[in-house]
Amino acid sequence: MAAHDQGFRRYNATLETNAAPFNPFSGSGSPSDDAQYILEPGVAFMRPWIAVRNGPAFQWPLGIEGFQLVIDPTLGIHKFIGDNKVAVDVIHSGEEHLTLNGNFPGDSAPKLIQALRDLIYRSTGEEGKILYIPEVLTHAQRVQVVHAEFGRDVDSRGRDHTYSIEVVRLGMLGKSPVVTTQPTPTNPKSGAKGNSTKSINADSKHNTLRKIAAWKLGSSSNWRTVYDANSKFFIKNSIQLAKAPDYRLPLGMKVYY
Repeated sequence: MAAHDQGFRRYNATLETNAAPFNPFSGSGSPSDDAQYILEPGVAFMRPWIAVRNGPAFQWPLGIEGFQLVIDPTLGIHKFIGDNKVAVDVIHSGEEHLTLNGNFPGDSAPKLIQALRDLIYRSTGEEGKILYIPEVLTHAQRVQVVHAEFGRDVDSRGRDHTYSIEVVRLGMLGKSPVVTTQPTPTNPKSGAKGNSTKSINADSKHNTLRKIAAWKLGSSSNWRTVYDANSKFFIKNSIQLAKAPDYRLPLGMKVYY
């Protein structure tokens, strides 16, 4: 089996099941199965897999069937009475949802469904699960499952079952969630560094760190300076540093810079 096909092993994950349609090349599976491999698995093509670090792994019995990627940015849309102009704030640049769907064919379908279902329920903490889709994702990605469906057509005469699994991408593997360790300011009127005295009140036009930095510090790229001066708010509300630059601040909030 191709080394890349077993990439989950580098995360110390182990296959929950080797169930698959009958393989005439190796003789594995049941010869009476109504489904069988057309090509030898892992040699003629690569298969997607999803895994839990130091836990179970699930590998699809076939290559990619149905695939969908949806990017869903979060927008703040402002409409002005008496004007046709619309103002749009990009609150979050894009939440990526990936969906895989297709069939688990033949006698192995029930075992495959059970193995994937068990992995979906496995708790993983902040890292999430690890997903790799050959030729679609260039690297393994950290994901969290948001929806899964398994079914079988009413008029089905075989044992084939359909599946659909949707995940939200948390980030590329190796880029762990950022956990801020900024100290809490002792003086609530000053920032994390204790030397910020200038402030403004957040309004509809200046309600993110980037916008405030662009307005008061000359460039949106200086948002970290504003963050450092207001880190107490972000720590108290458990807002990760990665999300802080475009986090919409409450209207009227006093923001130090």
